[in-house]
Amino acid sequence: MKLIAILLAASSLPLVAQWLNYPDARTPHTKDGKPNLTAPAPRMNGKPDLSGVWQAERTPESEFARVLGNNF
Repeated sequence: MKLIAILLAASSLPLVAQWLNYPDARTPHTKDGKPNLTAPAPRMNGKPDLSGVWQAERTPESEFARVLGNNF
């Protein structure tokens, strides 16, 4: 029974990191209430704090073909 409880707890840990639409109170907003995406990055110890969720975009096949050729 203890093993089942541990497995259930361990399997639910990745769910905590799935807060993609979580509104962060520290996000700067414009006068109309929308997030200001052109605001400067927050700073920590004088350097930009770039921590957070990053989503990478896939490179399109046309870009690969342009750089590496069609036969790659």
